[in-house]
Amino acid sequence: MGRGDVDVKIGEIARSIAADRPVHLRDLRGARLGLLPIVWVGILLSVFQQFVGINVIFYYSSSLWQAVGFSENDAIRCSPR
Repeated sequence: MGRGDVDVKIGEIARSIAADRPVHLRDLRGARLGLLPIVWVGILLSVFQQFVGINVIFYYSSSLWQAVGFSENDAIRCSPR
């Protein structure tokens, strides 16, 4: 990498920093339905995840294994952690 390449990169970084601005909630607003599509995707994924109930498996798996007769050590080995 030559000296010219380094100077170009430094210039790009300086322009990027100069153009930087603080993030605001209004940055999430979109033309359709009031929010950007990616925000709606995140909301829908979180709602879907709650309906699926996978949290029960992750948070309570060792308790569930113990409830069906496994020892505490075996339950920890069976858990998806």
